[in-house]
Amino acid sequence: MLLLALACLAAALPFCDRITVKFACVQSSVRGNVRSMLYLLEPSTRLAWTNMPTDVVKLAREQGVDLASLDWEPSERVMTDDMLRIALREGVACSRGLVVSGVSLAEEGRGDEIRQAGAAARAAHEAIRPQVEVVERAIYGKDSAAQRADLDARVAASNERAAVNADDDLREQLKQPVRNELVEHWRRLGGRVPEPA
Repeated sequence: MLLLALACLAAALPFCDRITVKFACVQSSVRGNVRSMLYLLEPSTRLAWTNMPTDVVKLAREQGVDLASLDWEPSERVMTDDMLRIALREGVACSRGLVVSGVSLAEEGRGDEIRQAGAAARAAHEAIRPQVEVVERAIYGKDSAAQRADLDARVAASNERAAVNADDDLREQLKQPVRNELVEHWRRLGGRVPEPA
């Protein structure tokens, strides 16, 4: 709903920079505050989360603490192979699976989210384009289709650059080697290890 409201606002106010809308759309994702989130990946492909400082992963690794006993809630996110690939590099083993910080998972799927948010904003803008044209004619006394098209193209290019950068960040993160002890632990629990990305 916030996404639609922001897109409508940007479309109705021709002097409003739609790049701000793109940024707001990306920021309104369901990820929450990743600095205080941990995720539990289980071999059943169940994904759970808890509100806990991300430093807990490092402390658990150093002190051998089993994080399975934390109060885990089902996640709205769906476990993906990339999440597991990240957890096999940056996570910590627990008796139920692997625990990884929200910060570590921040890049997973972000490129696709940016593209989807951009497409949703463009669709919302197209839906109200006739009203926007009326407002622009009333304000400027002429149709400013060329200006609008130029701005739309710049916003689309900016969105795609942000998405490509996010994809590149994920690829860079996945260049780290997996931790063999985490792979062995995951397999012992019956988990499937995905092919390298």
